Amino acid sequence: MVLEELAPKNNLRTLLVNSPGSKSASVQIWFRAGSSLEKKDHQGIAHFLEHMFFKGTQKHPGSMIANAVESCGGEINAFTSFDYTCYYINVPVDEIQQAVTILLDMVSNPLFEQKDLVPEREVVFEEYRRSLDNPSQFNFFEIQKHFFSGRYQHPILGNEKTIKSFSKEQLLKFRKDFYNLSNSLFVIAGEIKDKNKLLKTINQFKLPSGPQSKFQSFKLKNSNKIAIHKKATNQVSLNFIVEAPAYSDPQGAIEDLALNCLTFGDTSPLYRELITETSYANSVGGSTLFFNDNGAHFLKVSHPEGHFNQVLETLENTLKKILKNGFTRNDIDRIRKQYIASKIYEKETIESYAFSLGHGFAQTGNIHCEDDFISGMKLASRKDVHKALLMIFSRDTHISIQIPKAYEGEISTATLEKFKKRLSTYAKSLLDKFQDFDYETSKYDPEVKVFHIKNNIKLLYRHNNMTPTFALNAFIKGGMTDENEETNGIYNLLAKNITFGHKDCDYETLKNFLELSSSYLNGFSGNNSYGLILHGLTEHFNELVPHFFKTLLEPKIPQKYLKLEKELIKRTIHLQKEDPVKICFRKFKQTVFRDHPYQMDMVGTEKSLKKINRNLMLQTHQENLDKKEIVFAYSGDLSSNNVIEELTHFLDQFKSRKKNKASKNKPKPLNNEHILIDFDREQTHIIIGKAAPKSSTQDDLMLRMLTTYLSGQSSDLFVKVRDEMGLCYATQPLHLPAIEAAYFGIYIGAGADKKDLAIKAILDILKKIREKGLNKTNFTRIKKMMIGQNQINIQTNEDYTQFYGIPLLQNLGLDYQHETLEKIKAITQDDFNKFVKKYLVEDWNIVEVGPTVK
Repeated sequence: MVLEELAPKNNLRTLLVNSPGSKSASVQIWFRAGSSLEKKDHQGIAHFLEHMFFKGTQKHPGSMIANAVESCGGEINAFTSFDYTCYYINVPVDEIQQAVTILLDMVSNPLFEQKDLVPEREVVFEEYRRSLDNPSQFNFFEIQKHFFSGRYQHPILGNEKTIKSFSKEQLLKFRKDFYNLSNSLFVIAGEIKDKNKLLKTINQFKLPSGPQSKFQSFKLKNSNKIAIHKKATNQVSLNFIVEAPAYSDPQGAIEDLALNCLTFGDTSPLYRELITETSYANSVGGSTLFFNDNGAHFLKVSHPEGHFNQVLETLENTLKKILKNGFTRNDIDRIRKQYIASKIYEKETIESYAFSLGHGFAQTGNIHCEDDFISGMKLASRKDVHKALLMIFSRDTHISIQIPKAYEGEISTATLEKFKKRLSTYAKSLLDKFQDFDYETSKYDPEVKVFHIKNNIKLLYRHNNMTPTFALNAFIKGGMTDENEETNGIYNLLAKNITFGHKDCDYETLKNFLELSSSYLNGFSGNNSYGLILHGLTEHFNELVPHFFKTLLEPKIPQKYLKLEKELIKRTIHLQKEDPVKICFRKFKQTVFRDHPYQMDMVGTEKSLKKINRNLMLQTHQENLDKKEIVFAYSGDLSSNNVIEELTHFLDQFKSRKKNKASKNKPKPLNNEHILIDFDREQTHIIIGKAAPKSSTQDDLMLRMLTTYLSGQSSDLFVKVRDEMGLCYATQPLHLPAIEAAYFGIYIGAGADKKDLAIKAILDILKKIREKGLNKTNFTRIKKMMIGQNQINIQTNEDYTQFYGIPLLQNLGLDYQHETLEKIKAITQDDFNKFVKKYLVEDWNIVEVGPTVK
């Protein structure tokens, strides 16, 4: 189905629901006008107005409206609620034009003739009488009268006095006040074959302009919280009423879910205890009635006479048990899936789907609010639902009891008051003890939170509902900074071998499961951290999490695969001996990171690989799990409580730990080194660079700006050296801002006959920047570039986990990346130019790897 909003010339908001192939059509018009807008002297006028619209127009007098619709096999009807009224026609799709004409004529050009008004009063009065005879409807009237406040406390139908005195003037005034363009939505659903023709038809009719309806907030009264009435019935109806959040409030969906978990179906706790196990009650039900603002939860238990005390006692005991323990995941999933399925089934009929959109407009002004409501249900965790139930029963409860006229038992209001107080006190005590992890929220991104699970064990959470996917990372302090010559490469080996199965699952089984669930699980290692990353579809999250943690906590590292990985790394090392680019970078690192672990190769050496064995890898990993700081990072569409709920069992296995001491590794960088390595190749690979201020310093930020200035196909570096001078195919700035040390430089690959010119051209560019700085245009441009790059580069779940998780692990703060950008914005042109003048002094290291040409 395709939705499209039209803008007809008459300004009637129109929604097309195009359903190709549909054999039926539904035409509806919704008005945000109901009984809650009525004053005391015309209670029931909204409903009476609904009736009078069917009494004809000049074009369709009398019963011709209904006759025209029914003659083609269609149906026409309407309904009035507290906050809205809907008129609709369902017809075969070929009659859609006629249905549009009839419905718009009906609401645009009503006659409201006196000859129709008088008998219709009697018709509505009989409808009112019928409702009084219905025990259930009468019970609701009593609840309204005793507990609802303001304009929600009278019946939608009105009362005998108002019904019998409705006038044409009252009809016209209510229509004028509320049946206007601001309060209406016209819906056409079915196979739309000729949109222009429909538009032409719509424009033939006109509704008046006017203000939007202003509704009171629904509230229950603060007094008179227990009411008992008699009715001609053979059972007792016990009703509990509690205030509820609005339909548009995310909490509303969770509380509605909690109430239905308690009461809906034969397997619900209250049905089981009050009916299946004891047969004390006849029926149990729970529902939420939502108004324009706020709502009311209803819990109803009907039972035979003589069972009142047993029902009250069993109800209290059952509720306390559920309030204490909450629901099982199966209880919640059962209701959640049934509700979602019911909404899917509704879409089998075109009118039901159209009703859901129209109802969304009428209820909140948003046609998609039902989708938001369902989304809230989907995201609700077991903990969310448990807390919601506690919140419901912590609020003031109103009790209405309907008893048979001949009821001989005694119902004590004092007993009911004590029941209410015990239940409320119990729920409040549990709510006060309800534990949530401490967390902080990003100042720049409200979707980001960090939960402090234990000392130096953190969970980063980023809500991302773009797709039903997720990324889950474990960032552990470690990496190359912890290596020495004998253990060089151990973290790379760990990263490559950690996912080859775990204690409860061999590699082939794990690999097969990951492939069937379209997921991947990989290790990673870097300069100052290593860990594990899981990426998958949300539907498999609960199944994947155990594999993630068992892989992290109890990896197998089979000797077979370790031997294979070592052999592959040895081959890589062997290949690198003939790779001039790798040699160039390795030698450059040795100059800027001298005497620091960063100078080593991530993959290790042939000598170190011989000394690294499975036991050493497992021992190193276990010590890190026990002592090092860890950040778990999740990004995806699940709620934070759902994520925490699923991870808690595994997070409990990690002990609190002390904050790790800062590394004592200090590099001793070289300057003014010119290193030439003879290599028989066509090109010479050159790096001109030197050590740089480490990350998170002001100077580091300005180097990032300089790197940005020199990057891209429009940069001075690219244009001058490549486009204008033709010295190379590739050249680029280099900047590695690591935690303990950093470097800056420029790489270029040039023919041996051009290398001297290339080196001179690069040094000239750096000298020019040092001497002249950047003008205002270029300085402003690089700031804009950095902001734009930041926005473009952070999109996927993995982007988010790394963007926030790595700085958090290194104790730089949750908002480090955002704050860095703010600091860059604050840097002045003068600050930048002073920095480059100081930093770009000519003490460059130059590494050349290629053929020697004199």
